[in-house]
Amino acid sequence: MSFGILWISRVALSLLIVALITALVSRCKKVYWRKIWPIVAALFVFITVIPMAIAGGYLLWENMQPKWLFWYGLSETILYLIGAIIILKRGFKDVGTEDQAARLWSRRWLAVSFGMAVFIFVVTLNFAETRIVAHVANVGNMATHKVISLLPAKLPDSLNAFPVYEEAAQMLGSGKKLPSWFSEIDQPDFDASTSDVQDFLSTQQNTLAAIRHATAMQGYSMEVDASDLINANIPKYIGYRNFARLLRLSALNSSASDKPDLVAQELNHISEMGDHLRSYPLLLSIIVSFAVDSTHYTTLEYLLAKELGSNIFQIELPVTPHPSVRDSFLKALRLEAYSNLQFFASTASSYDYFSLFNLNPPPKFDFGCTALFLKLWRVFLLPSEIKAAKDIIAYRMGKPEETYEEHRKNIDFIKESMDSGEMSIFTKIATPSFTGYADRAMVCDVQRGLCDLAMALTAYKTINNEYPAKLSDLTPSFIREIPVDPFDGTQLKMARVEGGLKLFSTGPDKESDRYTKSLQLDFYLGREAFYNYRVKPAKEKEEKRKK
Repeated sequence: MSFGILWISRVALSLLIVALITALVSRCKKVYWRKIWPIVAALFVFITVIPMAIAGGYLLWENMQPKWLFWYGLSETILYLIGAIIILKRGFKDVGTEDQAARLWSRRWLAVSFGMAVFIFVVTLNFAETRIVAHVANVGNMATHKVISLLPAKLPDSLNAFPVYEEAAQMLGSGKKLPSWFSEIDQPDFDASTSDVQDFLSTQQNTLAAIRHATAMQGYSMEVDASDLINANIPKYIGYRNFARLLRLSALNSSASDKPDLVAQELNHISEMGDHLRSYPLLLSIIVSFAVDSTHYTTLEYLLAKELGSNIFQIELPVTPHPSVRDSFLKALRLEAYSNLQFFASTASSYDYFSLFNLNPPPKFDFGCTALFLKLWRVFLLPSEIKAAKDIIAYRMGKPEETYEEHRKNIDFIKESMDSGEMSIFTKIATPSFTGYADRAMVCDVQRGLCDLAMALTAYKTINNEYPAKLSDLTPSFIREIPVDPFDGTQLKMARVEGGLKLFSTGPDKESDRYTKSLQLDFYLGREAFYNYRVKPAKEKEEKRKK
């Protein structure tokens, strides 16, 4: 009903402006002014009427909600044009000598009618906006309750590793203070025996001690503002990647120094750090945990390539495969969906017009135009935005899925909603690619599974002096079960290559390969195989880059 009143009152306002100006200028002495001003008024109002039809047409063209806005704006434009033509035609009509018919119109009643139309429009617009803002606030409160329910309980300082990691970050310093070669530590041909590496490690013993202490602690909990999670003071997670690299550096140095116990400990510290990050279900935290696990993966591959065997890693048989990261990843996606809905609701309810639309600095001569635009946006577009954010994105991403396949179905549903026009303009633009995040989680599961297989195969060779003919020979003595490849639901694969073995996953399909093309989905066992398929290609790539 509100939309109908707004539509009628706005059309009436436009027509009354033209009629009032036509009546006012009809008493001008010069014919020129009696003819030109009503037409100017009609054109000026037309400029203010047609944008809604254009905006609606854009939404219709882009197949976005609300599609009815096009027909709303088009009908308003047509009615205005017809009405303006009738008013001008009747107003310009001569009634004797040079008088216009508009000279006889009651300007008082036209002004009163105009005032009433303005009053009805403003009251209805404010009423509609108030109802929508109240609804959005309720949605925001619902999202906040969901966020609070998903966040883990706060830990006492004696059990919380987070402040210890923060202390270690202060010790390590920012990336700008680290050596230029530090970012190359993950390379398969990195030389950890140089004097620069030794000098750097000697200066970071306190940092390493703090990181080791943190990874050995029971839990991990951050201080965040649950009522505004997306703007909470979240730490820079790049520090954790640097922690993992520093531990990798120490492990490589320890292997060169024949310190097997410290090698195994450093690998365990990297793994524990990844588990800490995944225990706090922020999506950014989960993504960084994948990078930390990737460092553990490349480090293990490098060390096993030296064929140091189970004497270094003290493998407990049978190996128990790591659990999937799926549950923590999907929980983080649910938290991400609700925190975005929370932010969207709180921002849409704000009356700080300039910050909402990023008008910085605000216009010098606003005349309330920004406020009026915001009201119109809330009344006409915001309901569709909230419906899309709440009923499509938050609902789908908030479902407690059990498998990656269910997550894929939800992603497909969101994509179909975009294509079918169920999404509104801002939600359609701002919706992130949840598919890419899922691929990263699946790559992490692959890498953890390949590490488990590599440990079992290394133990098998240490005992039998050769690798098994097939993976099934590892169960149940060397590994409890062969890890599953999340990309196809079957077991991870093994193939013999020159100089060793290749363990691998089928990987994602070509459509989503852009998310994982830079990540390793294979593991090479054997010194010669590692050199041929990992070190040699890396050196060739580096030489090509230098040229």
